[in-house]
Amino acid sequence: MVLRLSAEFTNGRRSTSKALNCSVPTFTATSPASEIVTKARLIGSHARFFESRNILVRNYLEIVRPYRSTIQVITDETRHILSAFILSRQLANNSENSPIGAKGPDIVALCGTLGVGGRNQIGALLRRLRKNGYLSQVKDRKDGRTRRIIANPLVLTICRQIIELYSVELLRLGHASLSDISKIRTSDLYIGYIAEHLSNYFEERGPLSNLLPGIKLFVNRQTGYEILLQLLVSSNTSKSSHKKNIHFNFGVIAERFSVSRTHVRRLIRDADDNGYLNLLISGGQAVEVSDKLIEETNFFLCLQLALFQEALKHANDRSS
Repeated sequence: MVLRLSAEFTNGRRSTSKALNCSVPTFTATSPASEIVTKARLIGSHARFFESRNILVRNYLEIVRPYRSTIQVITDETRHILSAFILSRQLANNSENSPIGAKGPDIVALCGTLGVGGRNQIGALLRRLRKNGYLSQVKDRKDGRTRRIIANPLVLTICRQIIELYSVELLRLGHASLSDISKIRTSDLYIGYIAEHLSNYFEERGPLSNLLPGIKLFVNRQTGYEILLQLLVSSNTSKSSHKKNIHFNFGVIAERFSVSRTHVRRLIRDADDNGYLNLLISGGQAVEVSDKLIEETNFFLCLQLALFQEALKHANDRSS
């Protein structure tokens, strides 16, 4: 998928429509996450946020569509943590003597610390990703007895597409530059620096969903994040308004994301139990989407954009 930049990014034209505020949870000024929360609030209050959100969500679903078999076995949260950790150790080390890739035990330990999987679960996941061609093992440069895990070109391609997608929307919102987009497209080292910041953030502060615990209901389930975004797409009627009641047939959604109907039903019922949805008619024939779900999903996307904004700054600082 190729993202094309329209002329509006190069001539400085901005929307003059009234800013649309994004409802957000309350965080104290002394919170360790206060800085990224402040940046997320600024992004959410931009006049073009809802336009960017809609483009971001639709394009993200399009990017991951060919890789549904992987989405089935690894949650969105775990994908972000693994890819950032591995790529940062694979691409950001530009010294010939530096080790390339990540040690398996280090990956397992990180995932355990962040609560996204135990030793056996993550070990089995890494083996499956190697079997499916996403990861490989290579010998350590200094110790041939030690094996390190690296991402194969397909993973780098997917990650580059996703990073570019978020960066293009940051550009639309005035928080990135055309130079950033160019370096994302051409420099593996630049991608490594972006991954380095993401990995450092996750290691120090945990996943972004820690700031919105309700979102964990989706991002910690296979295809859960993609189903959440599909709910957002299905309920969207304009830049800032949403339909309360939507048709969200479990069978259709299950087929779209290559999961079982039971998996979709359990996720929707859990969301119903937690006040995010109201299942009006069984089977998803009628689902009421709560304001809470829309607001928290909007702010989660703002947090993601804010984290990528920080990562771009880090990459530019490291490149200079």
